[in-house]
Amino acid sequence: MTKISDIINNLSEIDKTLIDSHISIVELKKGDFAFDQFSVDNSIYYVETGLLRKYVLKDGVEKTIDFYFTDDLYFPNNFNINKPTECFLQAIEKSIIFKLNNAEFEKIKIGNLNLLALESKILEFAFSQSAERLQNFQTMTATERYQNLLEKNPKIVQQIPLIYVASYLGINNASLSKIRAKLK
Repeated sequence: MTKISDIINNLSEIDKTLIDSHISIVELKKGDFAFDQFSVDNSIYYVETGLLRKYVLKDGVEKTIDFYFTDDLYFPNNFNINKPTECFLQAIEKSIIFKLNNAEFEKIKIGNLNLLALESKILEFAFSQSAERLQNFQTMTATERYQNLLEKNPKIVQQIPLIYVASYLGINNASLSKIRAKLK
């Protein structure tokens, strides 16, 4: 599988320099937020090192939407610069992330076929992941989703607190414990 860093590394030095000039480096300690639900932030984040969790609050309960490991990209749900994110992006462990403001990226990619191609590849990758996750939720039981997670992304189960894994699977802790016990 192609990694995001491989795609970026295939850019010309001129294009890498152009992107680098618009990137800020953010260091997060465990528990720190890149942003919260009230932030107006339409930036794209690249995880250089670490692990982050995206979640929303629904009726006071945290609902984990996704995890971002080293070499993963976070895209905002809404590219509108005047609207709050409505979600949280929190470091599960010490992390270094690269932040690229989407409005700035929009400006530098105009007329640059290499950056447009980069964006196309990255969006294709992100769409594929989202479509698979949606299909899994619509067609699989909680046990099947957990088994699929173990098979396709064991890092999630190995590195992330089970309370977040349960939320990511759309179930509660007790249900996840039962599933895990049944599969042993």
